[in-house]
Amino acid sequence: MRNPMVLVGGAIALIVILLVYLAANDNERRLDNSVMGTNGLSSWLRSNKIEIIRTSGRDGPQRDAISMAILPLYDIDLSRTAREPRDDAERMSQSSPRDDSNWVIGRMMDEVPTLIVLPKWRQGFAMTGIAHEQTMIPEDEVEQLLLALPLTTERGAASGRSSFAPRENRMVEGELVGVKGLNGRRIALFRPQLLDRSLLNERRCVELAGLPEGALLVACRNDRGASVEQAYFLSDPDIVNNHGLRLAENATLAIDIVNHIRNGDDRAVLMAQLAVHLVHGDDAPEPHKRSGEDLARFFDWPLSALWAMSAIVLGLAVWRGARRFGPPQGADPDRSDSSRRAAVTAKARLLRLSGADARMAVEHVRAHLADLAVQALGPGAANEPGIARWFALMDRRDPALAAQIRDAATRITPQTHPADLPRLIETFHALTRKATDAA
Repeated sequence: MRNPMVLVGGAIALIVILLVYLAANDNERRLDNSVMGTNGLSSWLRSNKIEIIRTSGRDGPQRDAISMAILPLYDIDLSRTAREPRDDAERMSQSSPRDDSNWVIGRMMDEVPTLIVLPKWRQGFAMTGIAHEQTMIPEDEVEQLLLALPLTTERGAASGRSSFAPRENRMVEGELVGVKGLNGRRIALFRPQLLDRSLLNERRCVELAGLPEGALLVACRNDRGASVEQAYFLSDPDIVNNHGLRLAENATLAIDIVNHIRNGDDRAVLMAQLAVHLVHGDDAPEPHKRSGEDLARFFDWPLSALWAMSAIVLGLAVWRGARRFGPPQGADPDRSDSSRRAAVTAKARLLRLSGADARMAVEHVRAHLADLAVQALGPGAANEPGIARWFALMDRRDPALAAQIRDAATRITPQTHPADLPRLIETFHALTRKATDAA
């Protein structure tokens, strides 16, 4: 028999690879199901009798099976791989939660009419669900993405103007103006990301729909001699993402855009998480016919050894738990509760004897503010920057109450007299309760 340590190492490596794969897939699902994802658009199109094909990797369906493709971009730098965030604070500010490839996007737009949905939100929007200026990608970062897209031309460097129309820091609702079939819809967008229509001629693009403030949907001519003459760009993703579909007539406009691009073609619509390689004609692989041999492959060497080791470990665990040590003994809940109360009482007495009441109160205030920040901003906010962002949020919602909470918290210091602590803590809690009720 082979060295058992090799088998054990192989089993551990296989488990680690499986866990990494499942974690990556779980992150992808969380993004697509979040407020900035597009799973809702797939369901909405299906409910309107439009067939959908979804892809998660680089391998796409046959070209002849689809009428158009929808590609939401979550990458502002198509030339390099984004760095993995180290913690939740970096993940909140991440602008490229999903990497894509510039040349694959270009090839895809050459082969099928493609609607490119520009990015607008950082990963923090998916984590918190809060639409705010701080959860949006800075305009200059999206500007760099526009310069990298293959069917747009560089804006005039001499003018130094932004490609985007000025934004209003509020929810904007207005009637869409566009070509036949795309006008008259009343849409709602938070801080609309619209293109400056005065620069569209420089890009050889034609506006198909927009608001008075700027262009929302444009078609750009393909000058590279491809079979597809033009590609389509949607400047604000809130028309098609899970957050925006619920607002005004955004969902109806999404159907109008798809029908306009399909132009009567009733083949399926490709919903791509990433730009994909489409299969053409005879290049399509032969369909695999499943049989019992597919299942038998999981029991061939060396997988048979892994199954055997798993069975042995399971048998030992059952024997040790059920026979050698007997069934597990449940803890006495009364004894457990009394022990916990005794430990808390003893610790509190030690703190009081050491004169640490005020320090304990200061830690309590900080911990309570951190809990409030986590509830409002997400799990990455349990620190001083998170507390500061929570106070900034409260300053916008209720400046007077935020000032009172800040004053009550600063009054509790390590030098506060113990006799004043109960009154100050009660005042602090009463004010924070008002803040949570208002939220």
